[in-house]
Amino acid sequence: MIAQGDLPEAIFYGNDEMAIGGLQAFKEGQIKMPGDISVIGFDDIQLAEYVSPPLTTIKQPKYDMGALSAHLIFQFLERKKINQQYKLSTELVGRNSVANKAPLL
Repeated sequence: MIAQGDLPEAIFYGNDEMAIGGLQAFKEGQIKMPGDISVIGFDDIQLAEYVSPPLTTIKQPKYDMGALSAHLIFQFLERKKINQQYKLSTELVGRNSVANKAPLL
């Protein structure tokens, strides 16, 4: 893909570590970010803020995930039925790895 110059407008990686690897590969391939391609990660690990360019990412509610997990474990240990779906909110952390082609949500 890089060698052919046939790039998508953006790539959304499943986690920040993979996105940071993508940033490195694009740099090695002389691909400009965010000029030629936008890169977004998922997790908001500490390193995401310090790579070049700083990585735009989706922040997970890690504290809430841990608290909910502990609550569900205790329910399970008390043999209570767990028949519910939980949705936790995420947050877009806009940094410099995404082109400003449209306003961020």
